[in-house]
Amino acid sequence: MAENLDWLYDYLLQFLKSPGWRIPILNFIDQYCYQFEDTNENKLVYTDIHKKFTELIDSLLDNVCVTLGINHQQFFKVCEQGVKNPAHKRVFEQILACDNFISFKKLMIKRNKELEAEALKNNETQKASAKKSKEEAEVELARTISLKELEERKRLEEKYNEELKMALKISEQEFESSKKTAVGTESSKKVNLNTEGSSKKEQEANEAKEQIRLKALQEEEQRIIERKRLEEERIKKLQEEEERIKKQIEEKRAEEEKRIQELKNEEAKLRKSIEDKKTEEELKLQIVKAEEERIRKESEVKRLQEEQEYLKRKMQEEEQKALENKKKKDEKRVIKEQKREEDEKKKLALSKEEEALARERMNIELEKKRIHEEAKKIEEERKRFLEEKEENERKKREKQKLKEDKQRKDNLDKLKNVEEDEKKKIDEEAEKIKKLQMENKKLEEMMKAKKLREEEKKLREKKQEEEKKIKKKHEEEQKIELGPESNLGVKKYEREITFDESTENEVRSVQDNVFKQQEAEVSTKIKSSLPPIHGKMQIGSAHSMASEPSISSPDEKPKQETPAERELRLKKQRDMLLEKKRLEREKVFNEYIAEGGTDLGVKATPAVSTEELEKRKQILSRIKTYSED
Repeated sequence: MAENLDWLYDYLLQFLKSPGWRIPILNFIDQYCYQFEDTNENKLVYTDIHKKFTELIDSLLDNVCVTLGINHQQFFKVCEQGVKNPAHKRVFEQILACDNFISFKKLMIKRNKELEAEALKNNETQKASAKKSKEEAEVELARTISLKELEERKRLEEKYNEELKMALKISEQEFESSKKTAVGTESSKKVNLNTEGSSKKEQEANEAKEQIRLKALQEEEQRIIERKRLEEERIKKLQEEEERIKKQIEEKRAEEEKRIQELKNEEAKLRKSIEDKKTEEELKLQIVKAEEERIRKESEVKRLQEEQEYLKRKMQEEEQKALENKKKKDEKRVIKEQKREEDEKKKLALSKEEEALARERMNIELEKKRIHEEAKKIEEERKRFLEEKEENERKKREKQKLKEDKQRKDNLDKLKNVEEDEKKKIDEEAEKIKKLQMENKKLEEMMKAKKLREEEKKLREKKQEEEKKIKKKHEEEQKIELGPESNLGVKKYEREITFDESTENEVRSVQDNVFKQQEAEVSTKIKSSLPPIHGKMQIGSAHSMASEPSISSPDEKPKQETPAERELRLKKQRDMLLEKKRLEREKVFNEYIAEGGTDLGVKATPAVSTEELEKRKQILSRIKTYSED
């Protein structure tokens, strides 16, 4: 039998530590602990939940007995052995603690507070991560927008350069064709002149023109290279600015986290001081209660002593009266015996005296009863007075507790309000900084674009002036060389040249218009793709996007959260947390079952007779006495 109990002891010890025992109990506690509040009041719901809990424990233990094929007597013998063992005492005391309502209530209140604290902690971490991700998203969005804008500008510039090259190529081809026609007409009119001298001069003039054209092309290429260099510098500056903004945001975030940590530390200090005050007040109340109890006991003892003395005095008086009456009676009896023979007439008087004595005895008994009733009344009045006193003290304690709770709540609300105000100020400062940065960027871009346009215009004007000067020189040279007969050819050549210049100017104006139109389209596209946080950002346009109805302004204050909304949000957070814990436990439980553990959650029919139930009760009482010892 000892060997059987040994293996049973080992099995039960492992079972009470296994997920098959712990997980159903933990799930039950998490499911019902939200109904338990930290008050002295014991609600009817608490007893119902405790009843369900004991039923769950009984079903688990019954299933263990059924699966092992043992009776309850053997099971409780093992439990008795486990309670006596100091190493495993805490494990086996779980079964005994299930019947204790006070320990069950404390456990449920503790678990409820733990879940609330965990839900609040998760909520704070989620808020911090959401804020961090929001800031990162804003930085990323600003960076992508600036990169898109740069890419679009590069694309437009490349397109503009290609069109410019095409225009130069066309003008070059036209110039060559016009040159060929001019050479043909001039050769027909110079038949009588010296062909060798004139052809040399024409070749020199053509070479000079070609050199000028090549020089212009080289200058244009240099301008394009310079523009690219400026664009690269601008991109580099934008990247540096972006890094600087990131650093500022990180510094701000670090400062904000530091401030929040300081606020939390202050809150913890306040809570600690409140708890210290609470403990001091509780100690004072305990001292006052002990003093009142001592005074009450002393007064009770004094009152009882006085009552005993009063009753003693009464008894002594009655005894004295009885003795006196007895003496009188004896004296009368002696006198009666002496005078019986002498005076028979006095018999009637003696009988009357006896009646008077009997009446006196009756009066004494009535007096005793009256005194006893008065003592009872005094006792009842004393009890009523003590009950009233206790009731008044209880009301005072409740009022004091309510006052302290209210003060604690007010302090916490003040702290929260201060924290929210500081957060709002930080957010407003960050928004202002962002706005200023975006406005500075926008102004810089506009100024750069303006400077580029002015430089292009100046270069164009210089080029035109140089071309005009070259044309004039060329005309003068031709007039000198050909004389008055070649006026017609020169005029024709002049018309062709002027036509080329006008076409080039028209091409340039068209290209400028196309560039401006594309720039406007790109800026509108970027505006439409911006989120509400950048509602007042201006990119390539002087109009504000804050006027659009679909985009909210960042200056708007966030809606204040009501207590009901906060409670609902915390409830959702708590439900999510419980669901997560439940899934984790379910996973562990399934692994336990897969490894060969038994599922004792399904309630089995206990094979217990009435005799065994009686024995079980006796053994339980015995185990309780052992645990108390």
